Amino acid sequence: MMTTFTAGINVVEPHMTAHANAGSSTVRQIGGSLGTALSMLVISLCAGGTSTANLAIGYRWGFVLMLAFAIIGFCSSLFLPQKEN
Repeated sequence: MMTTFTAGINVVEPHMTAHANAGSSTVRQIGGSLGTALSMLVISLCAGGTSTANLAIGYRWGFVLMLAFAIIGFCSSLFLPQKEN
């Protein structure tokens, strides 16, 4: 995801870079908080109880969700414009 944020900041006019960095930091913080909350929601809903087996199922689905987010981030970075040498 950092590649995506860096590419976004690089296209901003130089006098607006400070605002772009502040916006980027805010979006990352909120996104991280929402990702953590969503992950815990999935874990709790999929676990359905406190037994070890149920918790293992919940954590598995939490990791699957985070893997899906990572794949989406990776795929979005493939569509970024390439630097010319």
